[in-house]
Amino acid sequence: MKTRLIAQALAGCALSVAAAGSGAAVTVLYSATDIADQNGQDLWQYTYVVQAGVALNQTVDIAFDHLVHSPLDVLSSSVGWFAQATPSDPGLAADGHVTILNADGTPDPQGDPLPATIEVLVERFAAGPVGSQPFEHFDDSFNTLGTGATAPVPEPGTWAMLLGGLALLAGVRISRRA
Repeated sequence: MKTRLIAQALAGCALSVAAAGSGAAVTVLYSATDIADQNGQDLWQYTYVVQAGVALNQTVDIAFDHLVHSPLDVLSSSVGWFAQATPSDPGLAADGHVTILNADGTPDPQGDPLPATIEVLVERFAAGPVGSQPFEHFDDSFNTLGTGATAPVPEPGTWAMLLGGLALLAGVRISRRA
């Protein structure tokens, strides 16, 4: 009897975890490029890629710590997506935000929302490495669907690049012999 009860409890836990993980989680990648400074401002261009999980009329809101950086302007956004920058206000201790809305909802051939690429002009106030920013995912009724942090665009590892280059050189050498 005890074993059966434990097995049922474990099966219920497994089902609830599977159901919770079935939705597409939102992934937001970023890269930061230092650009020419103007008027004493340390300017950067942040490029965000919203990869999955944002359906029609859903929003991703990326927060910018008012002590570190402030979004100044949206330079570009993908077709079908609307993006707006709200600058930080250090005087009021108010964080800045970039709000990204899926306004079109055109899916890819598999039925998933198309990814979005958004470029934002950012002023940095602090020195040091660029870090990730927290974000929230909302539906059209402003219910929070999830939270997370932006992640840097992955770069290939040193060893992977070295081995790939050596394999390419070996392939060229073999093709010259033939």
